[in-house]
Amino acid sequence: MEVSSVSLKISLAQIDLNARSLTELEHRLLPPMIENRSGRILNAGSTAGDQPGPIMAVYFATKAYVNSFSEAFSYELKGTGITVTEFSATGLTQFQS
Repeated sequence: MEVSSVSLKISLAQIDLNARSLTELEHRLLPPMIENRSGRILNAGSTAGDQPGPIMAVYFATKAYVNSFSEAFSYELKGTGITVTEFSATGLTQFQS
């Protein structure tokens, strides 16, 4: 079982970096963007988020979070003048808002 070879500390740090910090930053920086009715958010996604990833399960799962969060957040920001773009190895995906 490969999961046991990755320390819990490393796995939780990766979750903090790729999911928690992304969510926290966007929520902290959002109020002035909404007030100005303008803003651009660029998230670092990955093709890893499009499929399960044996041996690197936590990384793949956190990138799936980035992909999903970016698209959903863009929808929530519809009509605010704020765009959400995700970049990955396949290029940029700008979600329609």
